[in-house]
Amino acid sequence: MAQQPGQSPTGRENLLNAVDAFSKLLLPEERSALTQTTTPDSILELTTALKDARVSEKKIKRCEAFLQSVQQFSGIVDTMIQHNACISALVWGSVKILLLTARNYIRYFSCLTDLLEKLGMVCPIFKEFQDLWPHFQGLQDAIFEYYAQTVKFCADALGFLRKSGTSMILRALLQPVHHELQEVEKNLTIQEKIVEYQIILARESTAREARQHLILFSNNWEAHREEERQEWTCNRKWRQRLEANATGNQQRQLQQWEKTRDGLLDLTLKQETQKRLEERQRILNWISDYNHTITFLDFENASHPRTGESLFKMDEYNQWVQSSQSSIFWCHGIPGSGKSVLSTSIVKYFLDTGSQRANNGSEKTFIGYFFCTFSDNRSLKFDQIIRSLIKQMLSVFHGSTQFEEYLVKFFSQYNNISSIRQWQDLFIRTCRLPNYIYLIIDGIDECHNDVQAQILEMLNKMLEIPRCIKIYLSSRKEVYLTRNLTYAVSVSLDDMKCRPEIEGYIDASLQQRLNDKRLRIQDPVMIEEIRQALMGGVEGM
Repeated sequence: MAQQPGQSPTGRENLLNAVDAFSKLLLPEERSALTQTTTPDSILELTTALKDARVSEKKIKRCEAFLQSVQQFSGIVDTMIQHNACISALVWGSVKILLLTARNYIRYFSCLTDLLEKLGMVCPIFKEFQDLWPHFQGLQDAIFEYYAQTVKFCADALGFLRKSGTSMILRALLQPVHHELQEVEKNLTIQEKIVEYQIILARESTAREARQHLILFSNNWEAHREEERQEWTCNRKWRQRLEANATGNQQRQLQQWEKTRDGLLDLTLKQETQKRLEERQRILNWISDYNHTITFLDFENASHPRTGESLFKMDEYNQWVQSSQSSIFWCHGIPGSGKSVLSTSIVKYFLDTGSQRANNGSEKTFIGYFFCTFSDNRSLKFDQIIRSLIKQMLSVFHGSTQFEEYLVKFFSQYNNISSIRQWQDLFIRTCRLPNYIYLIIDGIDECHNDVQAQILEMLNKMLEIPRCIKIYLSSRKEVYLTRNLTYAVSVSLDDMKCRPEIEGYIDASLQQRLNDKRLRIQDPVMIEEIRQALMGGVEGM
């Protein structure tokens, strides 16, 4: 589309311009090799080529997150831009050819992989916008502009590498290249913030539409129920007159009519209830689409029936659990000492005791948990943590009249939530619903210090609520947490006498491997030596 005079180019146009500029830099054999679109194996093919060129696997892994983002965008861009050239092949090819060219310049390639590692931590995540971006022009322009900047950088860097000159000249120019890479990182980071803002706007627009549907559905449902009540009143008067004059046959007809009517009313009620449940689930999914149970189940599979026995026998732990005062219990240890596996046992323990409390009385109990893990970047973001806990807490009130009324009120007041502070205020309001709260957060040390500060601020506000709140934290003993958790009950895994449960776990694991033939050893002496070696290495990674 031709650009109007005085009008700024759109992100789509900037991407096309960047792709055209990059295409002009390609050699004939390179252009012919980029005629096909990208596939799920494109990243594997690129990393294999880099390994063949003796590039270290550590440097390759730095680029993986960024390469996945570019490859996923390349897989959908051709459906959004109708163009005579294969845009996806050129977008992916800009990164591919730059890496393959830069592998011959060790220092430049190291700078490049450092930059791509940083960009991989902030680049747009396809799962966060895949359902939104086909319907929102602003989000499309922001994403197109982000990858236009990426292609432009690759074209500039490729042109720089192909300048004539000796390696000495290249080293002399390396200092300006550092400055150039810093500028690129700054520009792409700013553009990622614009993408994130557009995603928020798109979600808010979707939320407003959902709220309007919910309010309309609620109004229509109340009107329908009022019509049914009026019809029932009329039918009751008619039935009273009919009963006064009915004999045997008339009475049987009346009973049959009532049975049919009751069946229709039950069917209508079930259909209305199903619609309301579907609408409720839609709202909960808008609050959070993060599945917090996956990591928990992974660690649960690695646990042993006796996991946690040493902690449950500690005086500090039992005093903390039995106290009616709200407080924090902090369990810390070195990496690989079993903190996360222990956290799963705490979750299961609270789920059991919480169920017993719910069965013994009318007081509502909430058990929530969240595992922060470095392998999942979303789990390290504060908004994902707090939104997941809000969804978990609201799900406790599934199907109750109180839940339905609160949900309508919540959606009417908070459908435009866009800041961390508003999510935090909503979470504190939601914490007032149950009488007892058991909260387990594992791996808080995996988060950035700013996120740790936000989590601790949120927990401190929770403790001010007039409820019985127990918070279990698990992490490494880092300086920041040690300085800011002085008021918490603190226990180190090194202080626990965990040897019996560790021995039980090792014995069970060895026996299982002997039974399924994964360990083919018949000599009892050798088996005992293996057992002793494993017991000697339980100090963590």
